[in-house]
Formats: sequence, structure tokens, C-alpha cells
Amino acid sequence: MATLSCKTSDLTTQVTWRRNHIPLHNSDKYKIYKEGKVNILLIYDVDPLDTGCYSCDTGDVQSSAKLTVTGKNKTCVQWKKNQQPLGPSKKYELKQDGCCVKLNIKDLKLEDSGIYSCQAGSTETSATLSVKGITQTNIFILYNYFILYCIVLVLLQNVTTEEEGTAMLSCELSKAGVFAHWKKNQQPLRANRKYEMKQDGCCLQLHIKDIKPEDSGSYTCEAKSVPIFFKKAFKHVEVDQGTTVSLLCEISKPGLVQWKKNTTQLRADSKYEMKQTGCCVELNIRDVQPEDSGSYTCHVGTAVTTADVKIIGMFDVIFYV
Repeated sequence: MATLSCKTSDLTTQVTWRRNHIPLHNSDKYKIYKEGKVNILLIYDVDPLDTGCYSCDTGDVQSSAKLTVTGKNKTCVQWKKNQQPLGPSKKYELKQDGCCVKLNIKDLKLEDSGIYSCQAGSTETSATLSVKGITQTNIFILYNYFILYCIVLVLLQNVTTEEEGTAMLSCELSKAGVFAHWKKNQQPLRANRKYEMKQDGCCLQLHIKDIKPEDSGSYTCEAKSVPIFFKKAFKHVEVDQGTTVSLLCEISKPGLVQWKKNTTQLRADSKYEMKQTGCCVELNIRDVQPEDSGSYTCHVGTAVTTADVKIIGMFDVIFYV
């Protein structure tokens, strides 16, 4: 057990305890109470996952301390694919650095698709891996292996609250910029007068207002990366024969780009120049001829944008006398 305390100048001052900016509440894990001017936070069954920055906040003044928990024994982590245990091999590389564990899956094949899970004690997280087939024209993929990270930070905790009050559920992600949505008994929730959803960087909160007995249930928070989309799509082009056509578009975040003319995949050569600078992608078509007319598409993940290119030919003029 770990004990943290802070002393206020007034007996009536109310404080809020936080871990990594997320408010804490009385639960099986935490006990919060006062003894006169001293505010006390007890953390039960501490382990390395409890490491973090804890603060005592009065609203006007904040006091903080960093808690580092070093376990005598390394937490045992078990990786599974479709509920079958995995071990280190030429296929799988298992790493652990403190609270961060990593599974590298090398030389991906279609049969590597499945549900991969990481279990540490009674805590478990999982991710679905879908492997798409590659062709001989698609072997330029930068990384032909999949890295699955499992960083357990702050999980949802059981909450008991009084009727007509407000309950708050919170969790912390391992990285910001991730789309998250909440469910009650596996049914998606929407923001309204009943539910208020907040996200501040890695911190997620669900506020359930005007609590009633029927609000009891199992609440889950699901997070996944936002898929890539086109912020700026193609425009149709009509140019003269012999010039260079430039097709420009902008994606929401860097990703692997594929270009096609009609249904044929394009490669960089003397005809086609492909550029990518961060989120900006460009296809240059040199010395265009009438046969270069067609529908050009840019594929990034499941996102597609298309432009029709029309080449105006230069015809010889014949005079009859």
C-alpha cells in the first residue's frame, strides 16, 4: 500500500486527487479521506502499473508528487493468437520494457490474421490484425511486419454512486489522437443531456448525469486509430498534348499511397513521377499523349480519390487547293 498526503490551510477546503491528470475516486483501489487539515490518498495493492504523477488540487493550488513502483518480480505477460498462447520464435519477437510490452510479428502472411491478446494478471487487452495480400507490384511496402503495443495505463474502475448524482468514468490511453467511443451493455452511447463525453489528449471521461437505477450496467470505452481520409481531393484535368500533368491531393496523415490509371497500378518510371511529402502526395505524368487520357486514382488504406484526365491532341491541318 502507498500513502500520499497534503495539508491545507483551512479545515473546510475540498481537494481533488488525480493521477496523470485523471480524477480519482473511492474504490477498491483508492481510499480518499481527511484528518483535520490533512488530506490522505491510500493506494492499495500497488504494482508498477501504479507508477505516475499524483496531485492534490484545491482548485487554486496544486501539489504533486511522482510515484515510482518497482516490483520485486517482473509482471508475467502472456501473448495469445485466437486464444492460443504464443512464445518467442522466428515468427514472434516478444519484448518488455518496464510497463511497456511489445509483440513483433515478422514476415506477415494471410494466415497471420486474427485476434491477438496480451494478458497481464487479470488484465487483458486485444487487437484484431487483418493481413491483406500483396502482389509483385506491391512489394515496396515499407515494413512487412506488424507491431502490437500493449501499454496499460489507467483502466476503467467499478463505480458506485447515489441516485440523482453524477457518475464519472475515466481511462487513459497510451497515445493521443485516437478516436474513442463509449458503450453501455454493448450499446453505443451518444452525447446528450444524459451523457457527456470528454477527451483531453490521452485522457477520456464519460459523465453520466442524473443517475437512476436503470443506469446500472457495464460501460466500456473502445479506442481505435482514426482512418486516413483525403483532406483535399483531385480535380479533373484537361491539358494539351506534350505537356506535363500534375495531380495533387492531401491526406489526413502520412500513409502508404498507391496510384492507378483506370484499373492498372502505376510505377515510377520515365513516364510517371510519384512524390510524397508528409501528407501531400503528387503524381506527375510527363509528355502526355491522347492515350494518357483516363481515370487516375490515389489509394491510401480504404480512402480513394479519382480524377479524369483528358488530353487534347494536336492534329495536322491539311489544305486542299
